[in-house]
Amino acid sequence: MSLRRFAASAGFFVLFLLPLEGFVRVVFFKEVDAASLRAKPPPASVVPFVRRVPDPELLYALAPGARVLGWDQVRVEVDVSDCCRVVPGRRADDGNGTRIAILGDSTPFAWKLPFEQSYGERLRPLLERSLPGPVLIRNFAVPGYNSQQNRVVLRDKALPWGADLVVLHYDHNDSEPVDDARAAYMSAEYGDNILHSMLLKLLRRRLRGLGPVRRTVVVLDDPANPERLLGDYRYAGPQFEHHMREMKAVAELASASGVPVIVFIWNPWLKSAADADADSFYALLHKPIGERLKGMGLRVADSYGLYQGYMSREKRGDLRPLWVSAEDAHPNAEGHRLVARYLAGEIIRASALIRAARARRERRPPP
Repeated sequence: MSLRRFAASAGFFVLFLLPLEGFVRVVFFKEVDAASLRAKPPPASVVPFVRRVPDPELLYALAPGARVLGWDQVRVEVDVSDCCRVVPGRRADDGNGTRIAILGDSTPFAWKLPFEQSYGERLRPLLERSLPGPVLIRNFAVPGYNSQQNRVVLRDKALPWGADLVVLHYDHNDSEPVDDARAAYMSAEYGDNILHSMLLKLLRRRLRGLGPVRRTVVVLDDPANPERLLGDYRYAGPQFEHHMREMKAVAELASASGVPVIVFIWNPWLKSAADADADSFYALLHKPIGERLKGMGLRVADSYGLYQGYMSREKRGDLRPLWVSAEDAHPNAEGHRLVARYLAGEIIRASALIRAARARRERRPPP
């Protein structure tokens, strides 16, 4: 091709793209302008500290070594091993001592809070007064995880680490199917280029959003066993029974390794109730679920009594003083402190089982 023809073709190409560039800058400006994107942060469910993973059961996990500023400049740091969130500047617990693994979702992850305020971090000094040697805690919680993902984390991370006790944070939404769309996070600068082209940036951002969304197991409805919900929470039906099978698998995995599991049933929506059996939350969720979990061989620590006691002492009708904000029922620092004190007592009551699990672990030959 002659230089003249090349120049003519390039000129035509530029003339074709310039109107598109202008169109993008006018119509899609807020989708590509970094300042506009930073001014309108993504929904809380879209988090910059996770990544998609190939495991079709896990879907997404924490991004190894992530260092980001989250809500209101809260620093979120992930250990380079990808195991867990850590206090900024500190590595994940390891070495000799009693090992406790925490599994769960955004609540034990310390949603919207500095990690040192999480109930997992608050447990360590409370337990070191009663358990032998240093207490090592790894908090494997990941926002959005359900019972299927917790079972995978137990199998692939908590048990291989050598946990002597597992605390599984149970949320009543753990039966809900989960997808990996939250892992498609893009920073405000994603797509910036040396040409300063908003057209190219828009194309890169749109292409990043393409691709199938994977989901955890979704069970089809069964007319003979219809789904039953209290508000947003399932307590019967095919999807709930799948969730219970996942909890049973957790119990079997832990039992096979000789590791005790405490399931902490959490519920921030409770109201003050003089008669638990007349309270739908207790009658349909807490009581029957707790009984089923105990029947699987799991130890159950139910927040129902904890929170009813709190509301009675504080003369409150609800738990809003323990929420991180008026619109968000995740626990604030005081909420985490209350849970830590309660769980410390439950863990100490299981200390004989924990010591036995640690002795078995320490007798095993190194891998």
